[in-house]
Amino acid sequence: MTRVLPFALCLSLLAGVPAHSCGFHNYAPQPTIVERMMDGSSVVLARQSRTSSFKFEVSELLSGKVPDTPIPFLIDGSTRRKLEAGKVSVLFSYSEVTQSWSRLATIDNAIRPVLNDIVASLPAWRMGNEVARAQSFADLLDHPNPVVHTLALRELDLVGYDVLRALSIHFDAAKLLKDVDTPMEQDNEAIQVLLLGLSGDLTLATDLEQGVLSNRHGFGPALGAYATAWIELQGIDAVKVLSRDYLFDPAFTPSAQTLIVEALALHRNFGDPDLRDAISHEMAMVVQKDPSLAALAARYFAGRGQGLEPGQQATQNSFSARPSATNVGN
Repeated sequence: MTRVLPFALCLSLLAGVPAHSCGFHNYAPQPTIVERMMDGSSVVLARQSRTSSFKFEVSELLSGKVPDTPIPFLIDGSTRRKLEAGKVSVLFSYSEVTQSWSRLATIDNAIRPVLNDIVASLPAWRMGNEVARAQSFADLLDHPNPVVHTLALRELDLVGYDVLRALSIHFDAAKLLKDVDTPMEQDNEAIQVLLLGLSGDLTLATDLEQGVLSNRHGFGPALGAYATAWIELQGIDAVKVLSRDYLFDPAFTPSAQTLIVEALALHRNFGDPDLRDAISHEMAMVVQKDPSLAALAARYFAGRGQGLEPGQQATQNSFSARPSATNVGN
């Protein structure tokens, strides 16, 4: 019987391999409208100027003070018609540091109560209350307005996976699963998949495994999200299939192997003790079965506190599942 070395020992033999930070995506996500509001010194609503139907003027101050600098953006035809009908206002922020305006979103009556809550929370969020901020948007996942729903997804997309797991999350899993396959929701796919893994609905396990298989040639964030969600939902059984089968399946590209190892490393950080032990055991077998995977294992485990004693905090992995961001509501 082949003796399996402890995974920590396997990694110690690779101590010379540099550790790298990781995320599912090698890019810095664009800030959400909430972040841009937090960064601004003033937040206002604007409507048509009294002197020109093509220019904006401040109609309501939400935070800060009314800037002396006028809003430089011209009103396009579509927005002008909505403004004339009295249905919307346009949300702007102003930065005293850059002395520039940013157009953030178009606000209608359905969205306004959510905007009011966000504005009231900005001072606390600026102090760094990440969990409270994330929970506020987790509570909006099932909001009937699609703009608010999308804003909630993009806000949750920014938090670390440990924070995401700690939230109280309730949503319509069947609807979210359907949204994953909608082309218009492609930018939100990874965060939607991560949420499905946190749903506790074991009937979704087959869908998540199929997502892993469907993205085995991919280079984007989807496979990592599916692998992470599948492990979250099905635990050790998913870990065994990923580490014993899919890591050695030639249909999975080197990029796909990397995303699988990253998902395993993430759960080695934040999973329950039994799951962490199982992942360490499986990765020890992986390294011994194929030494060419040792450097990859070291990259995502050795640099993430995998040899830490119980109770020590491993490095947080941050998920930002969107390849790009657009202004919600524009």
